Amino acid sequence: MNSLNDIMKEREKNGLKFILIFRFFFMFTLIGLTVFVAQSIFEQIIVISLMSISMITGVIFWFLLNKGKFLNFIGLFGAIFDILILLILPFLWYISIGGEIVSKAYILKAGSIYVTSFSILIIHCLANRPIYPLIITLGVILNNIIYLLYSLNDKRVIITSNLLDHILGASFAPGILIIFLVVFTSMGIILSYFLSKNRKTVFNAVKYEKQNEQISRYFSPNVYKRLSEGNEILFEIGGRKQNVAILFADIRDFTKMCDTMSPEEITKFLSSYHELMVEAIFKYGGTLDKFIGDGIMATFGTPDTSEEDASNAVKAGLEMKRYLKEFNTKRIKDGLEPIRQGIGIHYGEVIAGNIGSKNRIEYTVIGDSVNVASRIESSCKETKQDFLVSENIVKKTYGQFIYEDVGLISVKGKTQPIKLYAITQIN
Repeated sequence: MNSLNDIMKEREKNGLKFILIFRFFFMFTLIGLTVFVAQSIFEQIIVISLMSISMITGVIFWFLLNKGKFLNFIGLFGAIFDILILLILPFLWYISIGGEIVSKAYILKAGSIYVTSFSILIIHCLANRPIYPLIITLGVILNNIIYLLYSLNDKRVIITSNLLDHILGASFAPGILIIFLVVFTSMGIILSYFLSKNRKTVFNAVKYEKQNEQISRYFSPNVYKRLSEGNEILFEIGGRKQNVAILFADIRDFTKMCDTMSPEEITKFLSSYHELMVEAIFKYGGTLDKFIGDGIMATFGTPDTSEEDASNAVKAGLEMKRYLKEFNTKRIKDGLEPIRQGIGIHYGEVIAGNIGSKNRIEYTVIGDSVNVASRIESSCKETKQDFLVSENIVKKTYGQFIYEDVGLISVKGKTQPIKLYAITQIN
């Protein structure tokens, strides 16, 4: 996933591109209308100049936006340029209808400028920055102050409170302007506020998604699902007894391998190996309990048990062997020695839950069954097998796989030998 800044930057970049397109079509429409209504070459020069500036800067800014550069400058320049356009338009329209022969009250009564101002305010929200609506709002307020001061110099302008006189005559009703400025300012502030909240919401959403992505690397999908659902039981210290399948996997002669590898090479190797093995475990609903150096401990049936736990554990083990074969094929192609692996699986009762302190807990399983599974994996060395399971696994998965009876094997921690089986393939 991209960084938070990259995501926010991409949203702003797309918004600024849309503003450039809007400005181009707005200026294109404006210049087209000016050709028909312009009363002087001066008007045409002004509009064509604005259009030229808009096109030249638009092309340059589009190129810079594609490069992801100068976004703040482009946004600020665009806002100020649009304020300038808003300032000039009423004067151009005033000249177009006759100029000095018409009362300057017209400048204050040009309803089109109100609509245009609101349009530009809304369009600048697409850049997703709270500052732009505020700049446009401030600019429109200043523009209207300029309109007012300029118009009041005309002695023909009559101040009135009558709406009809304002609309039909040469009079000017200040209340209309005040209402517009109050509404426009309120809208600008509200839009800026919502943009700020929106940015914060998007920022938090992406941040939480990245955090969840990080968490999902440490938990298997089934545990992660419970965590994401807000299951508070998973955060409580304690546990419960349940039957699960426990899988241990270990790389043979790993210590000897390390003697010929640098720390960076060891880390890279383990990362590649673990990624494949964990993928196989997760594929069959397993829970990654922990990495033990080069070793892996996984459980099937945590946090919730099912009738398929033992079967899923064996399937995951076979998948791990398949992934290892592909992994070794690539190593041989790269001129490296293939690696060997031992897998041991046992099914039995454990205590599953959180162990540790309130500040640092670990969801894991403990009990004699865990020790037995570990010893079974260790027995791969003396039996010269690479995949051993206990009799409990065979009973739970009877008929699903092809087994080879290895016999009774003495394991550390058990007074009596246990019967082990080698797994060869799915039946």
